[in-house]
Amino acid sequence: MLNFKNAKYASKGFTLIELTIVFTIMAVIGGIGFAAYTSFSSNQKLDQAAYDLKAGIDEAKLTAISRIKPASCGATSALDGYRLNVCTGASCANLYEMTPICTPPPSTAPTPAIKVRDPKIVISQENCGTPTAPGNPFIFMSRIGLTTGACEFLLLNTENNNTKLVCVDAGGNVSVKSGTSDC
Repeated sequence: MLNFKNAKYASKGFTLIELTIVFTIMAVIGGIGFAAYTSFSSNQKLDQAAYDLKAGIDEAKLTAISRIKPASCGATSALDGYRLNVCTGASCANLYEMTPICTPPPSTAPTPAIKVRDPKIVISQENCGTPTAPGNPFIFMSRIGLTTGACEFLLLNTENNNTKLVCVDAGGNVSVKSGTSDC
C-alpha cells in the first residue's frame, strides 16, 4: 500500500471539491450582496428625488419671502414671488422648474432654475388646490407665501414600485412620507 504522506510528489494544496465548495459559498454571498445593493441603490434614488422636491419647494418659498430679486428681473421690475412648476408624468425630464415672477415682466423671460430628475422616478399630483386654482404650479408671493393651497405629490420608482409622498400644506410647509398614506 502506498503512503502518500511520505511520497516524494505528495500534494499540499486543496482538493477540487474543497475549491468548488469555497467558490460556491463565495458566489452565493456575492449574489445576495449584489441584490441587496441594487435594492438599496434603487431606494436611495427615490429618497433623493423626494428630498430634492422638498428642497425645491422650500427654496421657492424662502426665496420669495426673503425678496431676493434675481438680476433677470431687471432694475425697473419688482419681484412679486416665485413660481414652482413640478413636472408630473412619465414624459418629463425635470423634477421642477423655479421661475421668478417680475412686475412688470422684463423684456426677456427670466431663466428658470431647473432640477433634473432620474428617468426611473415618475411623479403624479394628488389633491392639489381647487378646481379654479390648481396646485401646480405653486406660486409663492413675496409677502403672503403659498397661494394655490395644499398639494400631494406621489413619487414612484419604476424599478421596484416603491413610493414616497411629498406633502405640502397651505402654508407651504413640506413633509416627506413613505408609501401612499394620506398627508
